[in-house]
Amino acid sequence: MRPDPLHQQLLSFAALRGRRVVVAVSGGRDSMVLLHALHAIQTQAALTLHVATFDHRLRAESHADAAFVAAWCAQHNIPCTIGTAAVRDEAAARQENIEATARRLRYGFLAATARTQGATALVTAHHADDQAETVLWHVVRGTGLDGLGGMAEAAPCPFAPDLTLYRPLLSLARADLHAYQQRHAVPFREDSSNADLAYTRNRLRHEVLPALAQLNPSVTQALVRLAANARDAQHAVDQQLEQALRIHAVCAQDGWRVPRRVFLAWARAVQARFVQRAFYALAPDAELGHERVQRALALAAQGRGDRVVELPAGVRVRVRASMFCVERTPPAFAAVLLPEGHAPQELTYGAPVRLAAHTLTMHAAPQPNAIAQLHLPAGVTVRLRARQTGDAWQPKGLGGHKQTLKKWFIDHKVPLAVRARVPLLEVNGRIAAVILREGWHISDAAAVTADAPATAFFTLEEQPTNRICS
Repeated sequence: MRPDPLHQQLLSFAALRGRRVVVAVSGGRDSMVLLHALHAIQTQAALTLHVATFDHRLRAESHADAAFVAAWCAQHNIPCTIGTAAVRDEAAARQENIEATARRLRYGFLAATARTQGATALVTAHHADDQAETVLWHVVRGTGLDGLGGMAEAAPCPFAPDLTLYRPLLSLARADLHAYQQRHAVPFREDSSNADLAYTRNRLRHEVLPALAQLNPSVTQALVRLAANARDAQHAVDQQLEQALRIHAVCAQDGWRVPRRVFLAWARAVQARFVQRAFYALAPDAELGHERVQRALALAAQGRGDRVVELPAGVRVRVRASMFCVERTPPAFAAVLLPEGHAPQELTYGAPVRLAAHTLTMHAAPQPNAIAQLHLPAGVTVRLRARQTGDAWQPKGLGGHKQTLKKWFIDHKVPLAVRARVPLLEVNGRIAAVILREGWHISDAAAVTADAPATAFFTLEEQPTNRICS
């Protein structure tokens, strides 16, 4: 008997052989064809299958779709996990596009299922027609090479880059999958939302692509070729960036940096890729739009010192006179933080002390770059520590009255999440200063006055690093 061509396609996909995989199945024709074919070659390819189906609650029949998938799996002894979420409510709460919300929640569920099952691979039924629609959608939105490249046969899973997403049917047309379904009488559920033109992808499928096919009957194949060419071009850009990173770029604890003159000498495509690469290293679960990247590149070319473009997920681009930085946006208050689990540490003059991302040094003589100065009597013990239960102090301006540190943090709107890492300067067992981003808050006893001259001068420097970005 002649082997089925779709079975042969899956058997030739070497990356899946011998793997434990989670198969994304909606109950529609394409995903049921994928599941049927994987089950047919399961023994031959040494596959361990686990099905994951997600109910978006966008249609009245969606619950029945999930039940249909679960029943088919039970009939064929394939374990199945069902996930569900009220996508419409979630999108409204976050003021987000429904399609984007559905995608984020769906992939989050698939990733969680894979981790629970000990799988490192996810498999979807995307095919060549899906690729054409994806590329066209990106073109309409105004995309770069990444978007033109569409989907790859193997890529990091969206929102879960530690997992790999495989699309073994990407080279096949929708018609090939439909023919398989008819040959093997594969049962499936018809998704009524596929005809709803309120969804962008449906309008592309039912209106735009048929119109383009009148100009070029092979428009789907043309868009697939465009995607392949774009991926080749992106690969060349990535190679250039890798070489540039090895020579010029370094990583600090709060982001990626490269000399501005070097950055401006790169091709614009390499510049954009650097911004994307650094952003996703800092915020792997977020998404970065083309417009923000272009604003960052424009800012770099302007030549003005220390300007900022805010990116999503608490990341920003900062352009300094000599440096181009993609970094985490500092917390509102305590950008100067103690390391996690910091133990009280004694300070001596001239000896640097490492903080989370900075180095603090106490000097006995005035310094041109001093950020604070205190009056400290001779022979005192100076320590740097985190807050302790019951801490109270006498901040300057309260006339010598004590205030609990907890109340002081509340009054100064210090976020609860960072209070345990706010650096405190302790002198002979009493808090002499609280170090916040906007400045040092000094106690009455340590304040410099006409009768109490400055005896300790503090400098704060960003910790240097030679670690190459990766």
